[in-house]
Amino acid sequence: LLEENRNTFRIKYQLKEDTVAIGIIGRLVPIKNHELFLKGIQFIKKNSKIKIQAFIIGDGESRNTIEEQAKKLELELLQ
Repeated sequence: LLEENRNTFRIKYQLKEDTVAIGIIGRLVPIKNHELFLKGIQFIKKNSKIKIQAFIIGDGESRNTIEEQAKKLELELLQ
């Protein structure tokens, strides 16, 4: 079942086998520190040859702020 879920997810989001999926799930509120998550993703993208795709799953008061920060960090947004 886990392998089925993994395959379904990778197909849905068009993730190749050599791409690592990294995610954070929860309310989009300041205490969750999504800013640190985005900075970590930016660091990995700049300093590693590993292909990654990051997912932020949730909704909340910080959504717009998180989207703005992702743009400032030059991280591509998909919705």
